[in-house]
Amino acid sequence: MNLRTLLPLLLLACTWPTLTRADCSLTTIGVSPLSDSAAGSYLGRAGGLYPGGFSTRPASHEAAGLAIASDITPRDAAGDPDAGGLIVFLSVGMSNTRSAFDGFLAHSETDAARDPRVLVVNGAQDSRTAEDWMSPSSFTWDVADGLIDDAGGTPAQVQVAWVKLADRVPNDNGAFPDHAEVLQERIEEVSRSLRVRYPNLRIAWFSSRTRAYTDDADLLNPEPFAFESGFAVHWMLDKQLAGDPALNFDPGAGPVMAPLLSWGPYLWIDGLEVRSDGMQWLCNDVSASDFIHPSNNGVAKVGAQLQAFFKTDPLARSWYLRANETGSPPTCDATASPTRGPAPLTVSFNANAGDSDGTLVEHAWNFADGTGSLASAPSKVFHAEDNYTTHLTVSDDDGNTARCSVVIQVPETRDLTLGTAALLSLALLSTGLAQSRPRPHRR
Repeated sequence: MNLRTLLPLLLLACTWPTLTRADCSLTTIGVSPLSDSAAGSYLGRAGGLYPGGFSTRPASHEAAGLAIASDITPRDAAGDPDAGGLIVFLSVGMSNTRSAFDGFLAHSETDAARDPRVLVVNGAQDSRTAEDWMSPSSFTWDVADGLIDDAGGTPAQVQVAWVKLADRVPNDNGAFPDHAEVLQERIEEVSRSLRVRYPNLRIAWFSSRTRAYTDDADLLNPEPFAFESGFAVHWMLDKQLAGDPALNFDPGAGPVMAPLLSWGPYLWIDGLEVRSDGMQWLCNDVSASDFIHPSNNGVAKVGAQLQAFFKTDPLARSWYLRANETGSPPTCDATASPTRGPAPLTVSFNANAGDSDGTLVEHAWNFADGTGSLASAPSKVFHAEDNYTTHLTVSDDDGNTARCSVVIQVPETRDLTLGTAALLSLALLSTGLAQSRPRPHRR
C-alpha cells in the first residue's frame, strides 16, 4: 500500500470518534465522573463538583444552607408561615428530568418517613430544555404553576427545587467548553427566574445529565456532551460561591437574585465502568429508541439516587423528614473500615441499626460527594483527598427515622516519588483526566 492510499486511513484513525454510535457498544467514553475526578482535570478544566478540585460542599456554603434550611417551614396558600400549610418541592427540567423525578416519586409517595406537609410536584416537562425556562415570563413556568395547582399547592408555597436541564443538540453551540458555557449562562438565568416566579424559594439543587449510549453529535444529547454538561453546573456554583452579585442568595450581601444553589445527586456514570459507589449505567438503563432517555430500569436507578440524597442531605432532611411520632424510633451507629487512608481509599460501611418495636425498611447513605446508596452495608471508593462526612438515615415501618454519620479522612499524599507521580499522570491522561498539582486542604 503506497503513502497516497495509506494517508487517508491514518487521518481517519487519528480522528475521534472515528464512527458515531447509537447502540450498546458505547460501553465507555474513557473519562471519570466529575464526582470521582476531584484531583484531576478534563481538557484543561478542573474536575470535581465544587471549586478547588473538591466534590464536597464547602463548609461555609453548608453553614449558610443549614441556616436557610432551618427556616423552611410549611406555609399557607398566600405564603405565610402556617404549621398546617405545605412545603412545595418542585422539579424543573425536560423529559429526562420528568421521568427521573417520577422514579423518585415512586419512593417518596409511599415513604412514611416523609413529612406529609411536603408536597412533591413534578414540574418538569417534555421537550422543555434550558432555553425554555430562562425567561420568568415563559409559558413553561405557567405550565409548572398549573401542575402545582393540580397537586393542591400554590406558587407561594414553593420553597425548594430540584433542577436538571440541558440544551437540545448541544453540538450546535460548539465543542467543549463552548457548549457548556452556553448552558451555564442559561441555567444561571433559570436560577434567577426561579426566584422571580417563587419568591419563597430558598434552595435549589442542580444535577447534570445521565449517561447516553450514543456519540452521534447530531443527536439530542450524546456523549461526551452529556458528561460535559456537568461543568455548566460546576461553573455556576463557582460563581455563587465567589460572591457573584447576579447569583446572590444572602440578603445581608445585597439584593437576593437567586436561591442558594447546590449540587444534588451526581447522576452520570460511564457505562460499564464501575463508579466509586459501585454503580454502573447499563445499556438497558436507556431507551432503545434513542439511547439517550432513561428506560424504566434507568428511571428506577435515578429515583433511588434521589431518594438516598434527599433523605440524607443536611440541607434537606430537616424539612423533608417528619418528626418521629409513633412508638420508639430506630437506632443507628454508622461505622466504616477504614476511616482514614490515602486515595484511592476503599471503605466498607455498616449501619449498626435496629428498631426495638418494629422493622427497618430503608437505609439511605450520602457519601458527601454527590453519590449515595440505599444498601444496608455499601462499599465506596474515595478518589480524592478531603474529609467526607458520610450521612446515614434509617427508617422504620412506622415512618420514624434515625440519623448518624461517620467521617472518612483522605489526607494529602506528600511522599509520591517522581516515578510514581509520572506513572499516575500518564494513567489519568489516558482516561482524559490529568493529575493536577497538589492543592491545599480546605478542611
